[in-house]
Amino acid sequence: MKRKRLAIMGSTGSIGRCVVDIVRKNPEDFEITGLSCYENITELAGHIKEFGVKHVCVSTKSKANDLISLLSVKEPVRLDDLNICVGPEGLLELLSDNIDLAVNCLPGMFGVEVTKYALKHGIDVALANKEALVAEGSEIMKLAEENDAKILPIDSEMCAIAYCLQGRSIEDVKKVVLTCYGGPFLGKKRRELYDVTLEDALRHPTWPNMGQKISIDSATLMNKGFEVIEASYLFGLPPEKIEIVIHPQSLVHGIVYFKDGNVLMHAASPDMRIPISHCLYAPEVKESPFEILDLVKAKKLEFFEPDTETFTNIPAAYNALRTGTTKQLLEDNDSRVEKFLAGEIQFIELFQ
Repeated sequence: MKRKRLAIMGSTGSIGRCVVDIVRKNPEDFEITGLSCYENITELAGHIKEFGVKHVCVSTKSKANDLISLLSVKEPVRLDDLNICVGPEGLLELLSDNIDLAVNCLPGMFGVEVTKYALKHGIDVALANKEALVAEGSEIMKLAEENDAKILPIDSEMCAIAYCLQGRSIEDVKKVVLTCYGGPFLGKKRRELYDVTLEDALRHPTWPNMGQKISIDSATLMNKGFEVIEASYLFGLPPEKIEIVIHPQSLVHGIVYFKDGNVLMHAASPDMRIPISHCLYAPEVKESPFEILDLVKAKKLEFFEPDTETFTNIPAAYNALRTGTTKQLLEDNDSRVEKFLAGEIQFIELFQ
């Protein structure tokens, strides 16, 4: 394959770091043309030096000045060769170069306009930003079709379903199933969630290095509700053809039931670099350097129905999908999570 040119937005977050690590291990396959970060300019400076990146974006002018100071000290970078842009408009500038793939690892609503801009310009998007499809799924899928651009889902569940559907017609699908590890409060009833602390809610047993926002959404299972909405838009499926099952082992990431009675299950080690690598290399297949799943060592695979009476964010997401109010659901949840992180509301108030 020819060397792919990547713009990585949100390169210092948990997903962005995985992308950078893949590039680091495969310098002959990828070139980073642009990077962005919100606050962690120390790590960003390290990436600029390591990969010789010439185009970056930071959140504020103050952060830009701090970045220049960092780059001017040890092993100085030629600042004349570096273009530093700022804010939401600066993110779009990262896509102005001749890139092959926009890797959107941005949190929250920051990622919506970036996704739309890339697709409008015919740039393929490796998408980790759930908010883009939840907020404006119809518009985004339309832009992808009109401009012959691909959306490559980085989320392990969306990537798993897409993998199972390769070369198959969506008309042959009976239903898809998204798996969910159950969160840190699996088995708890509503009355047991009133005293949950922030520390409790941030404790993710499978993916421990995620950001605070997605960790909270995982704890309330709102993250899984958002994935139902994502799957509906990505694969053109009505809500009644999308199900959720609790799978505590987090080894099976997606299941597709076909009309002819066959069922495909996608399983892989719980390492985000596996679905990310698949998307970065698509449509080619690269031998993985990451741990291959050993089902003998796994010993068991369990599946349960979710407790939707306790975790009411799941039915709330289905209702929003049916009524066309997904953006309102997203905005309301973002507001509540922000208040919980600030200590202004209790964990139980995060449920719709």
